[in-house]
Amino acid sequence: AVLALIASLLCWQSVGAAAQPVAGPGAVLVTSADGPEGFAMVSELLRLRLEHVETFGIIAGVTNATSWNAITLAEAGAEVRIIGNPPSPKNFSGADWVFVLAPLTADRLQRGRALINAARAGGAQHAVLLSVIGAGPNAPESLGAYYKLEQHLAGTWPAKSHVVLRTYFYQQNLLLWAKDARAMGSLRLPLASPCLAPLYNADVAKAVFALMHTTSEPAPRRLFNLTGPRVLSGATLAKAASEVIGAPGISFQNVNREVATDILESTGGLDHSEAALLLDLLDVQTQAEACHMWPSGDFQLLTRMAPTDVAQFFAEHAGDFKAQPTELMAAAWAPELRERGVAAFAPEGPLALPPSTRWALQAASIGGMSLGLASLLGSSVVALRRRRAVHLHASPY
Repeated sequence: AVLALIASLLCWQSVGAAAQPVAGPGAVLVTSADGPEGFAMVSELLRLRLEHVETFGIIAGVTNATSWNAITLAEAGAEVRIIGNPPSPKNFSGADWVFVLAPLTADRLQRGRALINAARAGGAQHAVLLSVIGAGPNAPESLGAYYKLEQHLAGTWPAKSHVVLRTYFYQQNLLLWAKDARAMGSLRLPLASPCLAPLYNADVAKAVFALMHTTSEPAPRRLFNLTGPRVLSGATLAKAASEVIGAPGISFQNVNREVATDILESTGGLDHSEAALLLDLLDVQTQAEACHMWPSGDFQLLTRMAPTDVAQFFAEHAGDFKAQPTELMAAAWAPELRERGVAAFAPEGPLALPPSTRWALQAASIGGMSLGLASLLGSSVVALRRRRAVHLHASPY
């Protein structure tokens, strides 16, 4: 994804060099820009600025200016600015627009309110708040925080100077299931209804860009719902992935919340609060009674473009979801391995496998190592031991 960003920016730089830059709508500051969500937003705004050959400033508000994301954004042309906790109004000086992304942490409400207050006191003229579809007074606590931020924004900013963008579950969130999907050959999601309309995250930045160019004509309303272009069931989502990644493809399996939480925390790398937010989004946004509302036409209303289909997301990340032979073997044999023990997979055992595959199975199933890493190390260990003419024993260590 990073290489794609750099290549895209270099491409647009060469195109823009032949055109005369024009003045843009004023500088925009994006908060939480060194997080994955904010990084995607700033990256797309940088691309759009080059595509349209404009000169407005893009300020990446970060918590750590030496982080990899912050350095990458600076090299791509953003002004990187540290936003403290609590933030100071001075952090927002020179910004005409502020795009408030509350951090994806348990204290998102408190920190989001502080960002809104500081941006207003710092002189920003226009505010866009990133919220979520399903935010409301009766929503789960994780989504309720966004509703309270919407209310706080409305009480802080003039009515004609702020907009709320409520977003659907991102297509990119599916990457948190990619490792499990590779191992199991299946997308295991808690999705019982055929009402999933996932949103491509860069489309949010396109909506912000469009809003920044409508100051002479205020947006027709203060709240917009952003979704993907079509509604999917779990089976059609897996089909869309399989059509892109090729054989053997992946299937879909509806799982309960407990299993999904374990996937997100063990292979997706999320903490409990982050996992709860994602699963609350899926639960609320895919309710059958709201299915008739999706897909929303708000993105096209703002941008005059169609939202990005999930097929493009899977095309960009086919390698993340395509299972490797060793991973499929590991998924199939792991229960057998635990039941029968490592000896069954010894060279002379009834389930004899190639040495590298056997090592990967043992490391992943007994040593707790990830399957992908175990597979890579398995091949390296076998090659090294062959060079040293050392027999590969059953122990993964």
